[in-house]
Amino acid sequence: MHVALLTSTGTVIEHEIASPSLTPTGAPATLGMLALIGLAMATLPVMLGLLWLPFLRRASVRVTGAVLVFTLGLLAFLLVDSTAEGLDLAGGLGSGLNGIGVFALGGLGALAVFAAVESLGVAPRGGPGAVPAPRMRPAWLIAIGIGLHNLGEGLAVGTAMRIGEVALGAALVIGFAIHNLTEGVAIAAPLARGPQPPPRARRWVLLLVAGAAGLPAIPGLWLGGLTAGGVWAVLGLGIAAGAIAQVVLAVGRLVVGKPGPLAAASFTAAVGLMYLTGLLA
Repeated sequence: MHVALLTSTGTVIEHEIASPSLTPTGAPATLGMLALIGLAMATLPVMLGLLWLPFLRRASVRVTGAVLVFTLGLLAFLLVDSTAEGLDLAGGLGSGLNGIGVFALGGLGALAVFAAVESLGVAPRGGPGAVPAPRMRPAWLIAIGIGLHNLGEGLAVGTAMRIGEVALGAALVIGFAIHNLTEGVAIAAPLARGPQPPPRARRWVLLLVAGAAGLPAIPGLWLGGLTAGGVWAVLGLGIAAGAIAQVVLAVGRLVVGKPGPLAAASFTAAVGLMYLTGLLA
């Protein structure tokens, strides 16, 4: 669709809308549609990535260590990606809102909160079939950190749809879904190092960590799709960056003392894979 606006001074402003569509509203049907997109984009791919867990449980210590290093590479890339996107959006907020300050507020605040949460432990302690906290805690930290990153991804997709860039939004959904397949593997790696809980408890654990990693994309889609949330997007990406930075530190402590060619190759492969899948978005 070609749109032309004639101003009072006689100037003509023209713009081409490649795929015109109505601006999303807060109707239940719209909220439901955005929720389904969030499930398809984040939660389901993370659950598919978790299917690697049985293989990782049977793998050798050397292989699971390499997968943990692979996880570290994925998280390091997400940290750089969240920071770059957040700073890019912060620059567009103007000097009055101090976009860099908003990003720093979210990032440093999340880093402090996650450090406190890690020291207290976020996994259940005790109870029938519970996974011991020293193994569960890294998995929960990774899942929540990825979930906050998916919140930022949901903001990006929702914003694209709100301004009528349907093709861009669809491309982002596909790219982010591929990203999240690898993120499910990142959550499975620390789970594989602990004892296997009973089947019923195991299913609940997997559902909960998948939900923590994937479901935040849905409120991100709602916020981005229904509001002009420039400040919220910057704050959300800042929170994601700070949370992921703390998770990188936590996972880094797990892989200390595992240098070598296999670890280096795993880290490089993770960064390369995230780069290649990111090209699709």
